[in-house]
Formats: sequence, structure tokens, C-alpha cells
Amino acid sequence: GAPGPMGPPGPSGKDGGGLTYIRWGKRSCPSTSGTTLVYEGLTAGSYFSHTGGGANYICMTKEPLYQPGTSTADIGYSPIYGTEYEIHTTQALNRGRTHDHNV
Repeated sequence: GAPGPMGPPGPSGKDGGGLTYIRWGKRSCPSTSGTTLVYEGLTAGSYFSHTGGGANYICMTKEPLYQPGTSTADIGYSPIYGTEYEIHTTQALNRGRTHDHNV
């Protein structure tokens, strides 16, 4: 069918909005005036050689909250893995400082 009418605008962000930057691989935010830590966590995704996984990385909290009765047992469905840097010697980044380190 035809698209419906446009809904009302959403609420304004804190202090009228702004930009969000993701600092992959960093453990802290710069202490620059006007910056605020919004969230922190870990990146995860499918194993590089497994088929059928998602194409995008996901951000995960360090302290997950599970619904009552949820099992965390490995039952073989869509496992996810932590993300690490994989640097080859032909790339410009310093291999010794980043290769096989967590993102």
C-alpha cells in the first residue's frame, strides 16, 4: 500500500543534539570540555571462517542482563566471538602493537 502520514518529530537530544563518535580500541575518552561517555562495551561478531553469520559487528555490554530462565549454554546456534585486529605485514599499521589485540 501507499506510505502512511509522517509522524510527529521525536524529542530533542540532550542539550539540543550533537554528534556521537565511536573510539574503537580505546579504553577511555579524551577529557575535552563538552565530551561525555555515552556507553562502553565490547565488540563481537561471527567467526571469520564460519558461514551464515551476520555481516556487522555488534556492541555488547560488559555486564549482560539475562531474562529469568535464559540459558547461556552453547547449543550450536549462531555463536558470537570477541573482535580482534588482524594486521598483515603489508599494511601500514604497526603490526606489533595491534595484531591479535582486542578491538
